[in-house]
Amino acid sequence: MAAVTAAAGGDFSDGDVTPGAVTDCVRWQEYVCRLRVTAPPVDDPSWDQARLLNYHSEFVTLKTPSMERAMAELRVTLLVNNKQPGTARRGLIVSGPPGAGKSTTLMELGRSFELSERRRRPGLEGSMPVLFASVPPTYTPRNLAKVLARFAGIPIHDRMTEHTITNAVCHVMLERGTRLVFIDDVHLLNTRTRPGADTSDQVKTLMERVPATFVLAGVNVEDSPLLTGPRGAQLAARCKLLRTPLCSTAPRSRKRCGTRSWATWRGRCGWPATGPERWFATPPTSISAPAA
Repeated sequence: MAAVTAAAGGDFSDGDVTPGAVTDCVRWQEYVCRLRVTAPPVDDPSWDQARLLNYHSEFVTLKTPSMERAMAELRVTLLVNNKQPGTARRGLIVSGPPGAGKSTTLMELGRSFELSERRRRPGLEGSMPVLFASVPPTYTPRNLAKVLARFAGIPIHDRMTEHTITNAVCHVMLERGTRLVFIDDVHLLNTRTRPGADTSDQVKTLMERVPATFVLAGVNVEDSPLLTGPRGAQLAARCKLLRTPLCSTAPRSRKRCGTRSWATWRGRCGWPATGPERWFATPPTSISAPAA
């Protein structure tokens, strides 16, 4: 907190640009295209405390062992699904405790995939390789379809039915070549209730209608109602579960993070090679952390 206190003097300001949440394909493209700056050496005089805090405000993203495993599993799943017809396509479920970096893992997987697609298939203007959505708190099949439609840029009005919105979403995903669909916060879906069961059925329907690989994420999904009952058993049979454990930057937790991850973290954050022990208070997370 010393660095934060030292840089907080003077006028109140949160900077000139505050990026919005990634809720549509335009903001997603901005996120994918945004260049990432490498932290300077800790003794670089051009980076004062305020500039360093501004760098850290975007969070430092690292490839931890759990993220690398998720990337490897996604590559295999994409290859398996490449020639699979109908409903035989497989998916992934990223599960873990709160603060373990599940949403950040999805963002990084999507970003890496889209950049790879751009290199592999240049000149495809108007395509949408990745679709990213979160289960809304007041979930119903119609509300989930509206979230997907908002990302795809489909105009929605109140008189449109669930069936109409879903058909429009599937049509746009097919037309724009969507190959990867991320749905976050699936732990909210309680299949013991009628809205939760219907919304879960809609996710399954989308997996059948769209030739894309679906990656779901949520808090301790294996213990949630999503995977209970016949519906849950069917979803669990199609998707491989990946656990994302907490990974702290604390010196006492370096073994859990891995030596290579700790070294990368220290370099990205611009910390000295000896790593002062005062950074042990950094909030535990497997992917990102704010400034110390």
